[in-house]
Order: sequence, then C-alpha cells, then structure tokens
Amino acid sequence: MPRLRYDPGSDRQRLNLVLVKLSKVVRVFCSHEPLLNAQISRLRRRCGKPRCRCTRGKLHESVVLVDRTARPRTIRKVPPGLLKALAKPTARDRSFRHCLSQLASLSKEARGCARRLRLWRLKQGLQWFRNLKKVKAHA
Repeated sequence: MPRLRYDPGSDRQRLNLVLVKLSKVVRVFCSHEPLLNAQISRLRRRCGKPRCRCTRGKLHESVVLVDRTARPRTIRKVPPGLLKALAKPTARDRSFRHCLSQLASLSKEARGCARRLRLWRLKQGLQWFRNLKKVKAHA
C-alpha cells in the first residue's frame, strides 16, 4: 500500500481554523461581566403530611441555587424576583468553563499541526542543505 504524501497546506488551513475558534474563546475570557459559580435547579419534594397533594403525585416545587464555591455545596431557595438576575451570571460561568475546555482541545490541535509542519520544514531544510553541498562541490 503506497504511503500518503504529507500536505502542509491542510495543516496551515487547520491552524487558520483554530485561530478563528480561538478568537471566539478569547472574547468570552475578556468579558467584564460577573460570573457566579452556581447552578439554578428545580427541586420537587414530598413534605410528609399524610393528606397533602404531594402524596398523590403532585410534588412541591421550588427553585434553588446550588452554590459551588463552598464545600460542602450550599443550597439556597431563590425568590421569584431574583431568578432572572441569577440566570445570566450562572450561564456566563457555564460558558466560561466550556471555553476553558475548548481552549485545551484547540491548543492540542494547534500543537499537533505545528509539530507536523516543523518536521516537514526540517525535511525541506535538509534537502536544501544537501543540494547546497552538491552545488559547492561542483564549483
């Protein structure tokens, strides 16, 4: 089976794509808006009273904020008026954490492309050097 030839143009294109993706990730990091390391959740529970509606299946529902900054995690009930105010900083933090993982994978991809390009260019340099020695020997 013939060995495939390396095409440096494909790695250069991939590096360009990585650069475009990286600029989007960096924009998220450079934002000045506050983050909140927490999660908004809906809890559904039974209260335990024998004649309550929750014993027949309709559970009591409440919106809570799970604070991840402290250990152990704390759970606080969210008043309805604060739900919208808390939703944005928690979503921004989720986006920030996602961008951190994207940064790691983009960095890995860029390093791989750069290594292959370096090896290819070293091979080109060696061929150039050998040709240079041949020309000098004939002169």
